[in-house]
Amino acid sequence: MLKTLVNLLIFPLIPLISVITLVVKGQWLLIGLGALFVIGTVYALGLLYGLERKIVRSMSVRTASYLVPVYYLALVYVSVILSWTLINSRYSGDWWVFLFAYTCCYYPYNYLLGAELAKTGRTNLMTNVVNNYALYGYLLFAILRNFTGLPTATAYVALLILAVFPFYYKLPERIRGKY
Repeated sequence: MLKTLVNLLIFPLIPLISVITLVVKGQWLLIGLGALFVIGTVYALGLLYGLERKIVRSMSVRTASYLVPVYYLALVYVSVILSWTLINSRYSGDWWVFLFAYTCCYYPYNYLLGAELAKTGRTNLMTNVVNNYALYGYLLFAILRNFTGLPTATAYVALLILAVFPFYYKLPERIRGKY
């Protein structure tokens, strides 16, 4: 229920309002960078998926259950940093740019979650974890970078600590239990 409410509020309201605000401000380059970032992220994840499947098939289930979450969380970590660097860093403190960059970071993972649901009729535990990490990861990172005086290293460390929580709840064992 909460996830549905969040998705209804985040999409399409936040992107629509933030894009309209950026259009009014005349920040077309920023909108273009965001669109390229979303398309590039979806495309890159699609390319990496085939390679990932080949590598994972060559591993034992136990090894894969530990390495695949780390791999996916590393991809989201890179996405958060790229979204911050490409879109939000030059406009630190601007609420509408923050919301737009947040949407650009979260949307590719939400798109992949929807694609998996449409294709298989269900979503995988790992897909949900990655999607939630994209959602909360960018919020944590960008709030620390945009609205506090904390150094960048602190935001990076906070993002890494957030990534540890799935392991705290024994995510690899739960994934292994699904096989």
